[in-house]
Amino acid sequence: MADHIPSSSLNPTINSIRTTGSIPATPRSHKSRGGTVNIVDLRPAIAIEMDNELVQCSIDAFMEAYFSFLPSNEVVERIVRELSDSSYQETTGDDLSDGESSEKASEEKTSAKDTTEKVASPKSSFVDKDGEIPTGTSLMLCHGNRMLIREFPRVPVAGDGSERAVYAPLGQIADAIGQIPKDIVGRTRNEFSYRDVSSKRIDSKIKGSNNKIDACFMRGSSSGELQTSNIAVVVEQKLSVDDRVKNSLQAVSANVQIMNDDVRRVRTFGITIESDQVTLWHHSRSHSAMSEPFSFVDHPKLLIKIFASFLFATEEELGYDPRIEVDSRKRFIFKIPVEDKSKEEYNLYRTEESISEYRSNNITGRMARVYRVVKYNSATKRWGTKKFVLKDVWLDKSAQTERQLQTAILGDIKTFWDREDSLIDPDLLPFKKANPGIVGNGSHKNLFLHIEDDYVGQTSKPLPSGYRPVRGTLLKAEVKDKSPPPTTSPEQSNTSSRKPADFERSATTHTVPPASHHLHQEFERTYVPKRQYRVVFQEVCRTLGQLETLGEVMNVLGQTLIALQMLLCAGWVHRDISSGNILAFRKNLDVEGPWQVKLADLEYAQKFPPPPNYEPALDPKTGTPYFMPYEIMTGKTLYAPGYGKALNRSSTQTQTQQHPTLALQKVLAARLAREEGKPLTTVTHNFQHDLESVWWLILWNITGRIKHESSQTFAKTVFQHTTTIPPMREHYFIRPIDSKLLTVLNPLIRGFVDPMEALRLEMYDQYIIRGENGTVSNAGAYAGIHQFFMSMFEAFDATRSKWSGIVLQDHSAGRKRGRPDADAGPTAQAGDDTGRKSKQSKRSHSQMVNKDGNETGSNSKQTKRTRSQASKRRDA
Repeated sequence: MADHIPSSSLNPTINSIRTTGSIPATPRSHKSRGGTVNIVDLRPAIAIEMDNELVQCSIDAFMEAYFSFLPSNEVVERIVRELSDSSYQETTGDDLSDGESSEKASEEKTSAKDTTEKVASPKSSFVDKDGEIPTGTSLMLCHGNRMLIREFPRVPVAGDGSERAVYAPLGQIADAIGQIPKDIVGRTRNEFSYRDVSSKRIDSKIKGSNNKIDACFMRGSSSGELQTSNIAVVVEQKLSVDDRVKNSLQAVSANVQIMNDDVRRVRTFGITIESDQVTLWHHSRSHSAMSEPFSFVDHPKLLIKIFASFLFATEEELGYDPRIEVDSRKRFIFKIPVEDKSKEEYNLYRTEESISEYRSNNITGRMARVYRVVKYNSATKRWGTKKFVLKDVWLDKSAQTERQLQTAILGDIKTFWDREDSLIDPDLLPFKKANPGIVGNGSHKNLFLHIEDDYVGQTSKPLPSGYRPVRGTLLKAEVKDKSPPPTTSPEQSNTSSRKPADFERSATTHTVPPASHHLHQEFERTYVPKRQYRVVFQEVCRTLGQLETLGEVMNVLGQTLIALQMLLCAGWVHRDISSGNILAFRKNLDVEGPWQVKLADLEYAQKFPPPPNYEPALDPKTGTPYFMPYEIMTGKTLYAPGYGKALNRSSTQTQTQQHPTLALQKVLAARLAREEGKPLTTVTHNFQHDLESVWWLILWNITGRIKHESSQTFAKTVFQHTTTIPPMREHYFIRPIDSKLLTVLNPLIRGFVDPMEALRLEMYDQYIIRGENGTVSNAGAYAGIHQFFMSMFEAFDATRSKWSGIVLQDHSAGRKRGRPDADAGPTAQAGDDTGRKSKQSKRSHSQMVNKDGNETGSNSKQTKRTRSQASKRRDA
């Protein structure tokens, strides 16, 4: 029987936000994945990746920026009075001398002004080591006209005992504060308490989660399991200030685990203590912040203020998303406000399974999670059976949503098709004539996903006032100074984008990215505000990387060309064509039949050419490293001024060679021009870049996904999880690839060799020709390369009988946090949930036969023409 609607479903609605800001030029961050490596072993990688995300500010600015509730100084004084003995007297000149004399409303933020200067001053306890402390049982007392914590008359040091024993009084103080709610008017004591958990591991659904923390503000008893969902504030303690880096990294890595594991978490908090020095931490998808340290020995009232803030904050103020609930079976219920602003209602979606999640080593970023969900039917009071897909992601605040982008793209396609032929660029007109009724019958909409629902949620907290970026906080000296030489080994290359790692990569060999890549970036780090976005799609699909045969992949890629032609005519570029963003749909995924392509993840789509005032990103590397175009990955154009003159000189130079080729002359000319004229280092993603990603997708499928040792060995040298172009990838894009493919490909797919080389050479030529002709921004200049791709797909089809049934390896099946397609396909079906194997997948991979069992056949005239054409292009 279906579950009934949760009783909390009548919470007030929050109207959906619609923004029309321009699409940002900022690139997505490139981050590595943790896989299943123990998180303690990942701390060096976490340190490097998180180090670039940190800003620091004064304690006052920190509390003002990140604490939604702060008790007034008058409230703090009353708490201190409750915790003190008869010696209590209201003190001045202490850490709360901010000039306030009256209690404000409990929801109003107050700040402890003037504390920064005192905190920044040299730290020294106000009680001498040999000073006598009056006996008593109170937690606090007044001594020498100053308030102090009875158990901390001086700065704690390593010889005082174990960390657990020394810092135990902090838990007693927190408990005492929590028991006097009458002093905090209008606030309700929350469910979180300060607990010592130093012997417990943080339990998590993520494999490899072996973090232990010293203490925390948590829900429930410390005797139970330590769940990420129950930890509101991480606390780490060390008795020596020399352990600050280690202590900080432990706290940050625990928060990385929490933000990865707990879907409800919008932001997290942390406290680190070294001796008497307290630092506050805040983490969000936009940035991470740390306060300047203060002494809780010298400023006990400030510590009480902080503890009270955590103990009397609401769950939402502590970073929990109120629009996600968890039912008794630990399924998430997402609440999306209805479109009708006059109603205070939600559409409810309950997760049935996770389609795509991943474990990142960095909190900052988009953190896309994708679930298969069912929708609640308010009329029947039951959960429905139709499956939808919900994507939960963090976008840049100024970024347009999937719905906004899709609406704009579809509108521009219609505008183009409705235009009189005489008003259309003659080069683009053939695309309209080839698909005359595609817009009239609305079938162009089927090239994209249908959106059922969406919602723009809360925005990340802004940066604190007076912040400054800090570097090296999490890095030990040996890490900061060590800069490993670059490598092309898949096992060692780890400067990454949002896609998963390399072929057959062991989850136990996760390596640390070179420190220099993060500490000495060529572009300035900007801390862009992020906002939640949730979108529900009607279709449940498979990604290109989950299709089982080469024939299915090539069919879907052929349809992708139509979708890209629609974008070309509409004046849009996708900017992230990948195996996860090209989806295959049919009504019943498990029943054989034709696939319909769905071009997904329009998050980074933008108009091309861009407007005159457009400023490209300093780092243009938007996309998936496996399929990222050459110019985007290198950040330089293939064309450089002076190419024509260089071509004449290279022609003369190669005449002395035994077999000079025009292709070699062009390569040398481009190299000379780049050296002398300097290539354009501002690269804007254009129409051909999307097509080039299709070329890399074909190469990946025919080498890395086919169980053939030589081709997979070759694939490992070309497809690596790094945004620094591997030498072999560069070599086989700017130089002929046909001879290499002939030696490494499975014999049944050698019909791909000539078309692949012809496409490579044509793309290379067109990049340079447009640069020389000044037509890079002219959409019509890309019509030829589009048509050439269509003709080469015809050439591929000429040998289809040989390869259509070849079984491909699924690099996402069975991997909850998978390979190159695991993160992006917003409606992709989970790879390990098909529930069966197709006939093709049951066949031995070593057979490599087609569906008809036919392994023989001769090349068609089309293939011979392609080979001849490619040869002429190389040897002209």
